[in-house]
Amino acid sequence: MTADNIALLNAVLTLALVLLTGVYVFLTHRLVVQTKETSRENAAIQTLQARLAYFPKLSCRTNWISDRIVVTISNPCDHPAYDVEVFAIHCYDENDIDIATFSVKYITEEGRRLGISPTEEGFYGVFNTMAYADFPGRKKVEVILDTPMMPPCFHILIQFKDVVSYNYAQTYWFFSDPPNDPHSYKLGSMRPSVPMPIPRIDRDWDNFSTFVMADKSNVEHHVDREFLDFFKASFPSGYLKNTTHGIEDRGRWHDL
Repeated sequence: MTADNIALLNAVLTLALVLLTGVYVFLTHRLVVQTKETSRENAAIQTLQARLAYFPKLSCRTNWISDRIVVTISNPCDHPAYDVEVFAIHCYDENDIDIATFSVKYITEEGRRLGISPTEEGFYGVFNTMAYADFPGRKKVEVILDTPMMPPCFHILIQFKDVVSYNYAQTYWFFSDPPNDPHSYKLGSMRPSVPMPIPRIDRDWDNFSTFVMADKSNVEHHVDREFLDFFKASFPSGYLKNTTHGIEDRGRWHDL
């Protein structure tokens, strides 16, 4: 074999080695990427399984009982909920009673100085707040709301955490159906239909009529816009005349 043939053979072998090395590096990289993706998927599945294993499903309904509005909050699961907050807005229409007349009749002078204005559609309300450090499984609590007169509808926000500190929230809209039963409320909407983990929703204490997200994201991405509008147009129930209700651990508890 001549020197030229040997040089050519070495060049071919070197090129083949380079190609094999390139293929090996490519396949190794693909394997590493796939392994990472599989690990992330497995971690996500394990996280979801853990969340579902401890997920408490809070729900609510409203009733008109003996001239009082009662909100019932239930946890039909075995798992407790923690850091529970409930905001219940009973809403009124200016076509039925204008906000000025309502304020003079039912709101304290201090409350009237808040300058609450109706929504663009002419609605306003009064909101009640309830808070529970923990909410046991297979329990319900019945809360009598401060309602000076029967409202045509309700907007309710429930926020809670599970045992591994995932935070959830849902908004409800209930409406009365006078032609069929003037003393009952029907569920008009529930958003989201299946609660998913979200950042904690906090009151904006610089502007008490609004909320902010703990992670500074847009609150409208997580809370129904209609609830936010009604909340901004509502008096705190503490400014109702002759009210005595507190906030913490409010209501009567029952087994499910």
